[in-house]
Amino acid sequence: QKIRDFIKNYVQKNMKISSGVEGIARIEIQKRIDLIQVIIYMGFPKLLIENRPRGIEELQMNLQKEFNCVNRKLNITITRIAKP
Repeated sequence: QKIRDFIKNYVQKNMKISSGVEGIARIEIQKRIDLIQVIIYMGFPKLLIENRPRGIEELQMNLQKEFNCVNRKLNITITRIAKP
């Protein structure tokens, strides 16, 4: 839940338009011993990537710092929804 809130806040802060969270349909988090897989389902992923090409890398680094994932690998994937 904390990861989900962190991502929503980050996206809201870094989107050009204020309705950033509506762009996210759902966030799927799969936790394993050595890996945290985060899949963000968005209607318009271009909005997040377009204005900040390093936005995803930045989000990943901030998440790792925030949740202290030293012994775990963090993997973030953004998937586009065909009909948002």
